[in-house]
Amino acid sequence: GVAVVNYQDEIVFANQQFQDFTGLIPIGLYCLSQSVHADDYERVSAGYQLALRTRARMCTEYRTAENGISGAH
Repeated sequence: GVAVVNYQDEIVFANQQFQDFTGLIPIGLYCLSQSVHADDYERVSAGYQLALRTRARMCTEYRTAENGISGAH
């Protein structure tokens, strides 16, 4: 799926595949960090921050959080 996240880590767009895969609905009420598995969070977060700083496109794979346990500790 595809999601667009703003500088405040808020999802501003997510296609249906992303919503189905992560269970994050409705859009705007959840942060991307809530969907990332704890073991992948630092890598995904670092890539996201780099993409923001350089205004580059980011594409990554990660496991989703399980049972509400995310990487945002």
